[in-house]
Amino acid sequence: MVTTPNYKNLNPIEKIRQSPVLRYESVSAKDVRDATDVERKIGLKVTYSNFDESTGCLNWNLYNFSSNNTYFALLRGTNLVPPYWFLEYYTEVYKALDIIQFLNSENLKPNYIYTVGLIEYNNHGNRNYAGVFYVPDSTKLTLEECGFSANNLPNVYKIVPVRYLKTEKYLVEYNFMEIIDYALQTGIFVQNAPFPIYQQQVAKFRVNLNDGWINPRGFVKMNWITSFIYKHL
Repeated sequence: MVTTPNYKNLNPIEKIRQSPVLRYESVSAKDVRDATDVERKIGLKVTYSNFDESTGCLNWNLYNFSSNNTYFALLRGTNLVPPYWFLEYYTEVYKALDIIQFLNSENLKPNYIYTVGLIEYNNHGNRNYAGVFYVPDSTKLTLEECGFSANNLPNVYKIVPVRYLKTEKYLVEYNFMEIIDYALQTGIFVQNAPFPIYQQQVAKFRVNLNDGWINPRGFVKMNWITSFIYKHL
């Protein structure tokens, strides 16, 4: 069974507006000059900017200078909230509000929408939803995230390459209290929230960082047995 995370009393930072900022730009010469030697060597960089205390929103800037990778997840945290994967929380809220799109084998390079994949550390259950973003070589991707405050700004943030494996359909179990918690924090009533157990087809990616798994969900690959069980719920 899915249980409430131990970190629940800290309130996750993650909030996404109905029409969030998402912008692709070419990496500039200044961007390269401003990068450290290490960032230029690995070809990756992430910063945040434009924090607005009145809205709690800021922009994440994901740079791919010359990396061989093109798909990335963002791990970040604050002094009050431990690091976790961007879009790991409230994924079902954003699904209901039509703010995100689940990546799949037919649509791995979408533009101008927040995208979610299933990231997996190994084959033993370390997997969850996360924002997975396509950032081609010599490109900067700017994303907006809200929920921050002046005393709760990012102090840990990493851009983490992920590798596409395959697209599969899962029976997903999540904690419906997440929907209620979001409504209480934001005042936004979430219509059309998925049932606590629902089907989802999603692209799966391998990540080489076993960290950030704070929002448990159950993922069972669909087959004739799980399809039969789901049909008779």
